[in-house]
Amino acid sequence: MSLTYTAAFDERSLTAAVKQLLRTVVRSIYVLAALAVAFGLLEGIRGNSGLAVGCFVAAIVVVVIFPRSMLRRSVELNMRSVGRPTTYDFGPAGIGTRNELYQTLWSWVAITTVDERPGYLVVRLHTTQSLLVPTAGLSPEQLATLRAILAARGAGAVAERQG
Repeated sequence: MSLTYTAAFDERSLTAAVKQLLRTVVRSIYVLAALAVAFGLLEGIRGNSGLAVGCFVAAIVVVVIFPRSMLRRSVELNMRSVGRPTTYDFGPAGIGTRNELYQTLWSWVAITTVDERPGYLVVRLHTTQSLLVPTAGLSPEQLATLRAILAARGAGAVAERQG
């Protein structure tokens, strides 16, 4: 059994997908900012108001600016490849993707899990990489075929998640 189709992410959908992938990184940033605030409070209590203010400013900059710029840059870079019509091939050899810029085949053994989100799949690879696959334009029959292929290949969790 195999399924081949062509699709492209629009910027809004890709932004939602990348935001979901960056959740863990952003949480780590918030923890670092909280530590900077705590350190700033401690220094303020100790009478070092200059360092305290610096910690607070750094925490605000890190929380407000860094996640947004990281998201914007990630979407810009990814739109260059997945924002154009790309052919996705789910077949016996694995998951293939191709467009005028690249051609890639990920073997089934390289795939650790597949998370289905509204309008796209997150295919997690044995590395720290993830492959985003748009599914918004698939018919219910195509989506059922895709789920069956993934389940038959043991590609991990394929249950649909909301948000």
